[in-house]
Parts: sequence; structure tokens; C-alpha cells
Amino acid sequence: ETIKGNGTFINGEKGTIKKFDVLKKTMVSFNTKKNLKLYEVLLNIGDKISRVRLFGCPCYGFMLVAKGCIDAYVLIGNKKYDIEPGLLACKEAGAICYQDNICTIVANSDEIVELLKKEIYKVFKED
Repeated sequence: ETIKGNGTFINGEKGTIKKFDVLKKTMVSFNTKKNLKLYEVLLNIGDKISRVRLFGCPCYGFMLVAKGCIDAYVLIGNKKYDIEPGLLACKEAGAICYQDNICTIVANSDEIVELLKKEIYKVFKED
């Protein structure tokens, strides 16, 4: 349950993002749309972070960040119905949120957001 200005609660517990430690220990989740460009991004960040997870459900990815289970979630492609509920939950849990025409990123630090943006834009260029 998320109420704007009142926080995010997951199974009755207050959602809080994971505390950022170091980039090399970061776990990032991506959506798994069948997009070959996404795999190029994964190869580019593989040596900079600890682990990459692939999930097919945006709501689940957003909630993992809001609950503090993972450090960041990236959704390539922006469908409002996929984004809005999870984005609000992550904001209320304290996540840093970035959104544009190519992707939505929620993370526990600016450092992760900047790394992900840099690697994504090497592969996905706005037309």
C-alpha cells in the first residue's frame, strides 16, 4: 500500500530502500522484454556491479527496490500503466527516480542512476 506523502507499506512493513554501499556490491534488475539491445547494456555493466537480475514484471521490480531487496530497477520503454504505481512506491520508500522517453530507473543512489544512464545511452539513443 502506498499513499502519497505517507510512505510505502509492503505486507504491513514500511518500505525502505537498501543503503548504498559500493558500486561493486550493487544488484540491478532489468525488465526482460525481448530486446537484443538490452543484452548489450548488460554486458557493458557486468564488470562494474555485483549482480544483474532479469524480471518480466515491472511491478515486482519496483517493489524489490522499495522493500530494499535490490539496489536498482531499470525499465526500458515507458508505458504509464507499468510505471506510475511502482514509481510512487519507490519515491515514498526514498528511492532516487529518473525517467525519460527511453527508460525509467529507480535506485538507492545517484551513482547507480548515473552509471545506468551512461550505459543505456551508449546503446539506446533517442531519435
